[in-house]
Amino acid sequence: MRNGRVLSGALAVSLLVSGCAARRWDGCAIAGAVIGTVGGAVAADQGLGSRRGNENSAIIAGSAVGGMALGAILGHTICDPRLQPAPPPPAPTPLPPQGKVVVTEEQIVTLEPIYFDFDKATIKAVSYPVLDQIVRVMTDRPAIEVRVEGHTDSKGTDAYNRRLSQQRAEAVVKYLVTKGVGPARLEAVGLGESRPLAANENPDGSDNPQGRAKNRRTEFHIMH
Repeated sequence: MRNGRVLSGALAVSLLVSGCAARRWDGCAIAGAVIGTVGGAVAADQGLGSRRGNENSAIIAGSAVGGMALGAILGHTICDPRLQPAPPPPAPTPLPPQGKVVVTEEQIVTLEPIYFDFDKATIKAVSYPVLDQIVRVMTDRPAIEVRVEGHTDSKGTDAYNRRLSQQRAEAVVKYLVTKGVGPARLEAVGLGESRPLAANENPDGSDNPQGRAKNRRTEFHIMH
C-alpha cells in the first residue's frame, strides 16, 4: 500500500509538471477528482477487507484524498482545454519616410541631387526615392504641370552639355511617366552650362569641384 501511494504521488507530480501548465482547469479535473476519490476509497476498503478501526479509517480517507488528487490531475491533463498562447506583440509602427522634397509656389525643390551615371543620362537607383516623392506630389496635386530642367557644369563644349542635359531631363520625365504622371503635365528642357549656381573655377583659375557639383543638377519648376 505504501509503495502504491509513493508511485501514485510520483505519477501525480510528473503529470502536474508536464501537462497542467498548458491547460485551463475545467470540468474534466472535477470529474477526475470525484472518480479518483471514490476509486481510492473503494480500493483501500477492499484491500483492508473485514478489518476495521480508526487506523484503517484513516488509511481509507488518505486513499480517497490521494485518489482525488490523482484523478483531478489525470482528468485535467487528459481533456481539460489547452490554454491559448498569448498573441504576438504588434509590429512597431513604421517611421514615416524622410522628406526628400519641398514644394514652393515656384518649384518642387529636391533636398538631394538627382544622380546619373558619369557622362550618361542613366539615373542612378539611389535617386529613385527622390523621384518617387515628386510623383507623390504630382499625384496629390493633379492640376500642376512641371518643367524638368537639366543643368551641367562647364566641362566639355556648350553643345555637348546642352545635349547631355536635355537627355537627362528627358530621362527624368520618362521615369515620372512610368510611375503614373501624365506626359502632358511634364516638359523636359536641357540648359547645359548656361545657368550656373556657383563658379566652376576658383579666382586663380584652378578647378572648383564644389562649385561644379552644385551646377550639375536637375530642377523641377511648376508651370503656371
